[in-house]
Amino acid sequence: EGGLALSGERICTVREYASEGLHTLLVLDFIPGTDLGRRVSEGGPLAPERVAQIGQAAAMTLAAAHRRGILHGNLTPRNVLLATDGTPWLSDLGTRPTGPAFLAPEVRNGPQADARGGVYALGLVLHVALTGRLPAVPAPFRADGHRPSVLRPDLPVWLDDIIARATAALPADRFSSATLLAEMLRRRGGSGR
Repeated sequence: EGGLALSGERICTVREYASEGLHTLLVLDFIPGTDLGRRVSEGGPLAPERVAQIGQAAAMTLAAAHRRGILHGNLTPRNVLLATDGTPWLSDLGTRPTGPAFLAPEVRNGPQADARGGVYALGLVLHVALTGRLPAVPAPFRADGHRPSVLRPDLPVWLDDIIARATAALPADRFSSATLLAEMLRRRGGSGR
């Protein structure tokens, strides 16, 4: 029942699982399409308007998980699935991180984690969607956040500012929730500024 509610929020849910020793097999929803990481690696960086759309939808999905007390924990471009109609879905919710690249500084340095860690990870995902790669400076050393305009100067200032705020090193300097991030992407993206 909980899985069905989450799938209504564009979150891939576990349908079945089996464990044997150290191995676990998970059966997830099938979303026909590709993932954001593959889309960028095969087709190059996306248009700013498309990234804002994906970011807004993904942030709304992340906010739905946060409302249920679920932190993603492993948000990367490979875990943003793009259905054939272009709708983003999130997968691997609540799994262990496969690497530190998308982890917020406070999550890397200790067990403290809240919704703002997800905002940080989504900000880095959007950075990759716009530039094709992670920022050159490691996360803990960019107090004011990562600006994709360093790699792509043609970006709208509003989108650059949103991603910089989402990826600020201190949680208090980020958007306080994924809902607020989604709202900023919707408002600014719709204004064309």
